Amino acid sequence: MPFMKNFHSYFIKQWIDSPFCNWQLFKTRPGFAMTNCPIESYNGKIKKFFTNRLKYNLLPIFEIFEQLVKTESKAFVNEETPVCALAKFTVKQEAKKYLDSIIRLDETDGFKNYKCHDKHTVQINPDCFCTECTFCSCSYFLDSAICIHLVGCCFIDGIDLISLLL
Repeated sequence: MPFMKNFHSYFIKQWIDSPFCNWQLFKTRPGFAMTNCPIESYNGKIKKFFTNRLKYNLLPIFEIFEQLVKTESKAFVNEETPVCALAKFTVKQEAKKYLDSIIRLDETDGFKNYKCHDKHTVQINPDCFCTECTFCSCSYFLDSAICIHLVGCCFIDGIDLISLLL
C-alpha cells in the first residue's frame, strides 16, 4: 500500500505541519467565517434571522426578501427603527396564531397595556419602543427584546410599524 503511505505523508506535510494547520472547525475563532465563501456566511445569516431555517412557498419568501432588503439598505438602517419592526418573519406568523388570547386593558400615562394568555403582561409606548418604555413579562422578551406577545399586541392595536405588517 505505497499509495496510502504517500497520501499519509502528503496529508501530514500539507495540513498538519504547515502554516495552514489551524483549518479544523474547533480551532475557528468566534466571529470568523468557517468557510472561505462569503455568500455561504450571508446565507447562514438569512436562515438564522429571517427564515428560522424553515422552507416557505413563493409568496412568503418574497415578503422575507423584502424585509431583508429593507433591513440591509442604508436608508432603512439610518431611520430610527423600533425593535418590534425587526421581528423575525416566524415570530410574526406565530403571533398571528394567538391574537384571540390577547386582552386590551386600560391605557395609563400614554402606555397601552395588555394581558396575553392570562399570564403575560405587555406594556407598549407607541412613541418609543425602547426596552424601558415597552415591556413583556415573558422570558423570551427578556432574552431578545421581542416576543410573540409584543408583536401580537401591535397587530391587535394596529400599531403601524415598518415591516411589521405582512
